[in-house]
Amino acid sequence: MNIPAMPDITKEELWLIACNLAIEVEKAWKENSELRTQLAKADETIQSLEVHLALPKKTASNSSLPPSAIHKSRCETGKGKPRGGIPGHVGLSGSRQEPDVVIDCRAEACAASSGHSS
Repeated sequence: MNIPAMPDITKEELWLIACNLAIEVEKAWKENSELRTQLAKADETIQSLEVHLALPKKTASNSSLPPSAIHKSRCETGKGKPRGGIPGHVGLSGSRQEPDVVIDCRAEACAASSGHSS
């Protein structure tokens, strides 16, 4: 086995390089462990989502959903028409007219008491 020529390094410098490498390897092992844990959690999530996607869609015949809920979901998709009134048509619900006469009318006695005292 041929060992390449090493530059002039003292034992202390070599020891320092080896210690630094050991620290870096330890960090890499720790990061690798954390990433494996994250990957395992992600795999579990993916598996549960795949199971959920494989289930048949709920309908009135295979669940406790009432038939009206099924029809509502179909109506929500719509027919591609925008909601609201006819463009350019003036609606009446928002406009108010000023009254011709205002009469201030106040009750002199409560109708429930009708003048009786208890």
